Amino acid sequence: MDRNRKPNVLIFSLKALNSRAERVIDHKYNADVTSTKFHGERCFTFASGGSTKHNNKIMTLATMGSNRSKADAYTGIVVLLDESSGKTQVYQDSRSKTSNMSSGLPRAVVMAGFNTVLSLGSLDDPVRFEIIWSLGPDKILEIVNTRISEASEAEKAALLRTFKDQTHWRTVPKPIRHFPLVELGRGAFGRVMKTADAYSGGLMAVKLLHRPSNHKDRRWIDTLITARDREMFILSKIKHGHIVEYLGSQGWETGLVEIFMPMKKGTLAGLIRRFPSYDDSQKYGKIVLVQMLSALDYLAANKLIHRDIKPDNILYDVNKVNKEDHYTFQLADFGLSALQDLARSQAGTLIFMAPEVYDGVKVQTPKADVWSLYVTLLWVHNEEMFRHRIETGRLWRQTDVRKAVLDIAVKSKDLRYIRSMAIYDPSLRASAAQVLKGLRREDLMTRPDPAPMNSFSQFMADVKAGRSKYSPYLTKIME
Repeated sequence: MDRNRKPNVLIFSLKALNSRAERVIDHKYNADVTSTKFHGERCFTFASGGSTKHNNKIMTLATMGSNRSKADAYTGIVVLLDESSGKTQVYQDSRSKTSNMSSGLPRAVVMAGFNTVLSLGSLDDPVRFEIIWSLGPDKILEIVNTRISEASEAEKAALLRTFKDQTHWRTVPKPIRHFPLVELGRGAFGRVMKTADAYSGGLMAVKLLHRPSNHKDRRWIDTLITARDREMFILSKIKHGHIVEYLGSQGWETGLVEIFMPMKKGTLAGLIRRFPSYDDSQKYGKIVLVQMLSALDYLAANKLIHRDIKPDNILYDVNKVNKEDHYTFQLADFGLSALQDLARSQAGTLIFMAPEVYDGVKVQTPKADVWSLYVTLLWVHNEEMFRHRIETGRLWRQTDVRKAVLDIAVKSKDLRYIRSMAIYDPSLRASAAQVLKGLRREDLMTRPDPAPMNSFSQFMADVKAGRSKYSPYLTKIME
């Protein structure tokens, strides 16, 4: 047995749906690419070790006539390309009458449960096949990644390519067609799904909002207003490298609203739970700090408050730079965000909520987000078992959280350099710009040169001496 021989794994098959397809499969010239082994009848079979006459040996999985199946080098999702005269069509299933091959765009995603019928030749008398998948996108991606690892740099430069998602087309189609893959989260009136663009194979996240049977339900109306007037409106107006991009939306008039955003690797919360060690939390914490400060400074410059900064609302991606992992974090979920002049209500997640937001003071400022980011960093670093106490339910009341935050700010050596973010008085608390300047990261700032930061030590001394308006309250809870 040759130990170095690569396994030849079946990727997909084509099963005849009409007599013309049966004759094509039974033709003597196709004997080497057909088999009765898998589906109880003779079918075309396409495997990982099969050869292709197309010059792109990395991404092409199979060719048939003037068509080829290409696997996306980043997702493993297969795109069928029609390189003929336009006589190739794909249909959702054998009963469908309308082709899903885009008009003027000779390609479409094909995968299990989506575009399962391939039709070749004239519409009057086509050759029709059912596409039967043996591997999913993850396994197909492994095959493509192996090919990439074996290719030369010149081959990779010439052959690796992706298609633009519909949301980036010059004219965005209505509707944007996509195929939901897996649920990522769920709320009262909807869910967030990972979905595939129907013409590029690119992955997106889509927030699906479903109108309830009682469409006058006050909660539904509030959800719709929040999505349209806060999240969609604000995200469509801002652009920053560390704020998630808004790609588009549709269905506002139908009762099934879809809001599209880029698909990321995961959340900061998931990353830290996966890599909870001291060294990992230090590494990720430092990156999150400067990138989120840059995002918050940008929002502050635009008089916006996010009001729900927490590990679950910070997304991340990983890219290789000089063979090392490079992490990019982005702020997401602007459903509770508000213009500074309009922010009045209590909003956010209790553990991470700034005191002034929880207490419902009349004036809220972007410094509320700075407090929340500091609490997020305590969670990331697990300072004084902060994360552990939260996740075991031992720390949940707002008063206890405030006391814990201030105690850690006083004692922590690792985060001493940013403890001005934890000044209880929002008028004295550091702004994102001030912290960035203190870190000598002016390159990440949006706003002009800020004033010097106030001292956390001086604030606490003033509290202790009774010189702060917060002295009575803080002295009581810090006892």
